[in-house]
Amino acid sequence: WQNEFAIWQESDPHARAYRVLFNADSVRIAELLRGKPAHERPDCLSCHAVPGADPHAVAEGVGCAGCHGSGEKW
Repeated sequence: WQNEFAIWQESDPHARAYRVLFNADSVRIAELLRGKPAHERPDCLSCHAVPGADPHAVAEGVGCAGCHGSGEKW
């Protein structure tokens, strides 16, 4: 059906992984850790962004390939 992207974008929380770093909970956690904002902290970005991703692509969230590798064999 080739609708994987649409389903991921609409239903999968990974699609919003980076954006949550700006919500009130994330801001509060970063404040308690006394450092950079959550969206700049390597310890937050290690799960909420794909390492080495283009800065513009980071806001798109974490796709399957970010953790599981390329899907070319699927």
